[in-house]
Amino acid sequence: MPYSPTIWRLPLLAALLCAAQVAWAAPVCPSKPITFAFFESGLLYSEKTKDGIDKAVMDELARRSKCQFDFSLKPRARIWLEMERGDLMMTGSALRTEEREAYAWGVNYFAMKPELILHRTNGKIPKTLEEFLKDESLKIGVARTFKHGDAMDSFIDELRQRNRVADVLPSSMYEMFTRNRFAAMPIYPLDTVYRDQHDVSQYSIVSDWFPADKSLPRALLFSKKHFSKAQVQEWRVLVQQMRDDGTLKKIYTAYAGKDTAEKLLQYGPDPL
Repeated sequence: MPYSPTIWRLPLLAALLCAAQVAWAAPVCPSKPITFAFFESGLLYSEKTKDGIDKAVMDELARRSKCQFDFSLKPRARIWLEMERGDLMMTGSALRTEEREAYAWGVNYFAMKPELILHRTNGKIPKTLEEFLKDESLKIGVARTFKHGDAMDSFIDELRQRNRVADVLPSSMYEMFTRNRFAAMPIYPLDTVYRDQHDVSQYSIVSDWFPADKSLPRALLFSKKHFSKAQVQEWRVLVQQMRDDGTLKKIYTAYAGKDTAEKLLQYGPDPL
């Protein structure tokens, strides 16, 4: 049964979180509300419901820290620009890159590994990576700024050199895929909302083409223009406590189901 944000989850989630009454050390709050931007992305945040995993995580962080937050929804490209300029103080679900490390601290809180979804082209579905590479008519659709893992990114880079990559907005990928604009694209465990909107049951999902790739951590980003390393360490401790006491698992399970929650929690120590 697919999982997607629904109103009934709110009282259930509140009950689950209230059940974990533990002591924690709250970080020192800034003198003004912390500006935090969500972006539209599957189970992470939905503009329609004003809900999602990231909203639940941030509501719990606000409750524990007793800090005030000013939440907004912005396009991903605008978020990066405002984070770099220091106009935005925080965002979530971010891959940590060299470029972003220059202007933001990161605190990991879940991880994901993509799979590939493929549809029938020229009467068949490629069975192997080599078979896909060999057929020059096949293209892959990707979001340019996304990182997928070393092996998958090398595969995408090779296809890009052959002009076989379509760069697509994340919100448009499923629609363009079902319209046969490209033969394959990476998909993620939290794409359930998009899968519900587009019937993907007729397509093939492969998870074993890049076995060496590990799940990539996603982080809460804190602007270096507003937070010191010591201050972010206090938030890191708070997030770690949410992981240790089972709160993160309860949130992920409420939105994505038990199996996906277990996968989201497969990330290592935070390299702050």
